[in-house]
Amino acid sequence: MQILFRKLICCVVIFIPFVCAGQNITRGPYLQAGSKTSITIRWRTDVPTDSRVGIGTTAGSYPISVTDNNNVTEHIIQVSGLNPNTKYYYTTGTTSLVLQGDAQNFFVTAPADSSKRKITAAVFGDCGRNDNNYQTNSLARYQNYLQNNGLAAADLMLLLGDNAYPNGTDAEYTTGFFMPYENSILKNHILFPAPGNHEYANNAARQDDHNIAYYDIFTVPTGGQSGGIASNNEAYYSYDWGNIHFLSLDSYGEEDAGTTRLYDTNGTQVQWIKADLAANTKKWTIAYWHHPPYTMGSHNSDTENDLVAFREKFIQILERNGVDLILCGHSHNYERSYLLNGYYGNENSFSKASHTRDSSSGRYDGSTQSCPYTYKSGKYQHGTVYVVAGSAGASGSVQAGYPHNALPFAYNDGGMLMLEIEDNRLDARFIRQDGVIADKFTIMKDVNRRDTVYIAQGNSINLRASWLGGYTWSNAAANRQIVVSPAANTTYTVKDSATNTCLQDTIAVKVFPANIAQHNKQNIKLYPVPGNDVLNLVLPDAASMDVTINIISLTGQTLQSTTSKTDNGGSTSIDISRLPANQQLLLKVYVRGIEQTAGFSIMR
Repeated sequence: MQILFRKLICCVVIFIPFVCAGQNITRGPYLQAGSKTSITIRWRTDVPTDSRVGIGTTAGSYPISVTDNNNVTEHIIQVSGLNPNTKYYYTTGTTSLVLQGDAQNFFVTAPADSSKRKITAAVFGDCGRNDNNYQTNSLARYQNYLQNNGLAAADLMLLLGDNAYPNGTDAEYTTGFFMPYENSILKNHILFPAPGNHEYANNAARQDDHNIAYYDIFTVPTGGQSGGIASNNEAYYSYDWGNIHFLSLDSYGEEDAGTTRLYDTNGTQVQWIKADLAANTKKWTIAYWHHPPYTMGSHNSDTENDLVAFREKFIQILERNGVDLILCGHSHNYERSYLLNGYYGNENSFSKASHTRDSSSGRYDGSTQSCPYTYKSGKYQHGTVYVVAGSAGASGSVQAGYPHNALPFAYNDGGMLMLEIEDNRLDARFIRQDGVIADKFTIMKDVNRRDTVYIAQGNSINLRASWLGGYTWSNAAANRQIVVSPAANTTYTVKDSATNTCLQDTIAVKVFPANIAQHNKQNIKLYPVPGNDVLNLVLPDAASMDVTINIISLTGQTLQSTTSKTDNGGSTSIDISRLPANQQLLLKVYVRGIEQTAGFSIMR
């Protein structure tokens, strides 16, 4: 009996540590390479096991199961076939045991390309150490911001490089990055990283061969599976989220057999960037990498050769292609520019008059010169805002004369950047480590509109302000959209109620008499309306035909008769410069003797 008892004790002592070791997650889980229909979930265990992820739209219920029967310590599970813009909960573990998963394990897939819903992104630069408690405090204040604003998590988490110090080793990632973040935000923020010089251990050989832990730790969408053009390179990639296009770039590693960096415009990375931006159709474009083209924080963009090269050789490519926002780290402070345009020189060469599209602070808070930056959408040089956000963990000194003349909105303190983008409005906030919103700025596109619309007498029409915010209409309404039914031509204005000076739409409602309205037919298209000196017609059913066009007054008098030949698309134009101005008229078109009628007006 004694012998048997000892054997049992021996078995227990040996067996328990083995079972416990095989059940431990030592890293993660964390979310990677998200898209509208897929996600990659990663975690690490202390001994090799098989892998299983459970997925469901309700916490506690996980009907979707994805498994990998290979025994590994680095678990990488891709889940596909998901629905866009959907919140999913998940668990991670083995095929026989759930190791981790609760109501805080969730993600939201990317919305449809046409979506205008709010997208949120948490930006952490140089976050891989805890100088002066910057890392601890910045994370806590960010979590407070989420809670205070009713947000469970940001859609995305962007890393600006130097995510682990000093050499970016796997062990340094464990202590400097995963341990601080994995139990809070990594399990519910989809992570899109960029590397910094510390990922490469500031080592020339590693710059060339890319033999660094970063590329083993992260899974990024190199094949274009999250949107954008495939880069086929883990160092740089792009992705889409709703109406935003993001580019994550590598500013330290070398390409082309160690001969080019990001500032070499003939290099592989920049050639891919050009192709990617040429294919981009999103309303917003945001690029991020580690080394800033402008800074006077812990680094000096006037004297450091690589920063000079980025500024002089590279960024104009992005500006020409309509990039709205550029985010960098490396310099351990916060700095933010005006809406810059065509500024590529040193600090002393900066001219506010010459190098800004808008020299407002952009804060949109009612203070002096604080209106939001506004411009039309499109891939043209409309101006770009530059942000250095390199103090989510690291602290440093600043240069003499700080801040940089072109980046006057600056704080030598810890913090992170929060982006919120909805439809045509972008808001950014620097959440300082003490919880204060130390800086903020707003960009709006396609606002301050002047439009003309037409209705028939007795009808109503919906008018809508072009921005998200507050509203004061000329008829005293306060909603974004109003319904009006004027009896005569009326001009309506709407201003932003926040300042009453920054934004204004003007909408002229032109009212056609009923006898014109009843003649308008969809098979005649006229432009411009109102007409001026030339009136263009499109007759889809009359391609390459002779047509007779009569213009008649409301009293029935024929004012002009013209014979014209349409092109193969049914288009033609007529000269109306001799007709009297400010008239409402009828246009009758005869094709093969069949009459078609439309109403129009002339305004000069």
